[in-house]
Amino acid sequence: MSPKSAKLHLLSLATSMDRFKSNAVEGIADLLVKLPLELIADMNQFGELDIQSRYCDPLLSSMVADTTRKVVLRWPNKEDTMTTDIRPDAIVSTIVQRTFGQSLGFGEVKLGGDNTTTHSLCLDTLKLAVLSRNSVLKYNHPILTFQANDKKDNVTIALSSLHSFITLKNIRTLLRDTHLFWHCCYQAHSSPSVSTPSLSVAYPIDISALSPL
Repeated sequence: MSPKSAKLHLLSLATSMDRFKSNAVEGIADLLVKLPLELIADMNQFGELDIQSRYCDPLLSSMVADTTRKVVLRWPNKEDTMTTDIRPDAIVSTIVQRTFGQSLGFGEVKLGGDNTTTHSLCLDTLKLAVLSRNSVLKYNHPILTFQANDKKDNVTIALSSLHSFITLKNIRTLLRDTHLFWHCCYQAHSSPSVSTPSLSVAYPIDISALSPL
């Protein structure tokens, strides 16, 4: 069976499942047509955009994005509106009319090559903590954060090894995370209107001072 045929088969099965199970199945189906057949040996050939678009977005978008609920997962590489000098790789945003509304989640992605160090991973964790804190202080609701590190998490899987990822344990974890996001982070009637003034929340740590660049 080809990857496209397998994807269509999974999507057909997903139509008979509840919302959260179908989200997980749809994400796995999208991976089938995104992943390479075999593992790429040299991680230094990858860029962050490769990891984001080919490995992370197909699965994560099915879990935390829903256009009917006006929630999107985007990879803007731009500063969050409430926290200057921090550019998260991923932001889960609501859509209010024709603009992005409040942030429901943040994510960071690191390559597994030689440039990924303990310092850079700790710095990303600190960034996510600051972004989450500021958003919680303003909107008073939980925030989803995720950090993908290929050196530790083996993000860059291939079709030939996909079976090692799609285990019952991992599927249950995906279902639990999806359920928590939509029941805790997403609030259907709490999105601020476009005219709400932006509140810039200060934080006591200068992130730029910790970076060696």
